[in-house]
Amino acid sequence: DGRGKLEQCCAILAFEFTLTSTREPGPVNYYIAATILQLWHLVMGERSSVPIIAPPLLVQALRELENAWPSSSAKRPQIIDLNEASGEYQRLVDFRATDVKKYALGIAAAVCRALLRSGVAVSDRGKGGGNLSTSGAPIAIVTHDAHAPRWAVLLEPTLACAGVLPRPHTAADLQLWGLDAHGYWNSAANPQEWTHSAEAFSTYEYPRLQAFMAVAQEVGPLWRQRTWRGLCCRRRWSVSQNVWALFKNEWHWAVVDSDDDNDDTENQKHGAVGDAGSAKPFPSSSKACYLRWVLGASLETLELSRRTRWAWPEENLEAMSHEDAGFAAAEFTAGEGNDKSNTQDMTNAARSPGTEGS
Repeated sequence: DGRGKLEQCCAILAFEFTLTSTREPGPVNYYIAATILQLWHLVMGERSSVPIIAPPLLVQALRELENAWPSSSAKRPQIIDLNEASGEYQRLVDFRATDVKKYALGIAAAVCRALLRSGVAVSDRGKGGGNLSTSGAPIAIVTHDAHAPRWAVLLEPTLACAGVLPRPHTAADLQLWGLDAHGYWNSAANPQEWTHSAEAFSTYEYPRLQAFMAVAQEVGPLWRQRTWRGLCCRRRWSVSQNVWALFKNEWHWAVVDSDDDNDDTENQKHGAVGDAGSAKPFPSSSKACYLRWVLGASLETLELSRRTRWAWPEENLEAMSHEDAGFAAAEFTAGEGNDKSNTQDMTNAARSPGTEGS
């Protein structure tokens, strides 16, 4: 059909589908994980160059099933946690119901970075104006059968790839996993009611499929864009606002500081967990923020580093909810003194621009 065959795919992209009330993978994700491992081991010939890129719940299911793989001499696949590779998957999920464009493009960009970092060659082979899905590199998209089209219509135009979908499983295969004939898990342990049946999910999924298609057609291939900054709405940052800041490929707690050089001091400062409410907004022209790293915290006060020497770019910042700050403060209190090397790294980052935003 022009899209390529599964054995020719250069990567496997997997997307989770529902979960249990205790946030465990659940039978649908275990069935998806089993499908992925069968593809990699039996269809793709255990090629080490083919990574499996998946979100956290599926990664958990994949690693559990991979440890139980019947052949002890089999090769082990490279399983990449999409959240660890991009550092933002979990926060993007919160935008599913409020900002579909940010959610869709954020996931596409995270997948693109994960592919590049895992050594998968991505290229713009659709320049001739033809059908991108027939000219791009073949990538297997594995999730629930009814969920896969949404990701295909998003990723084929934005990654200029050819999405290859596995054949649907038979009803007998699905019943082995405790699912109905269409692969749905109708159980009280499944908190997402829209995934209980084919009828419920089709009503839920169709508008999202259309929204993803519209976003992909509007943006086109991501690497044709001179910058990804304009793909989502600009955010406003406020002095004393709690944020997640990307440093050494991990997200760390920081507080936005004033961009007024007269306010900068060489000394560490103290703040409060809830200071953001009285903050003044930055001018709309600001594209980056100076930060003070949170070096220690109680439930009420923060120990902050001196201000970073250079402003942190906005694409390496994410807003932090008040609940996030409370949980992070509790973790600081519980683990006080256990991560001195990391604290030293953060202090050094305030002095030197060499590693900022990496």
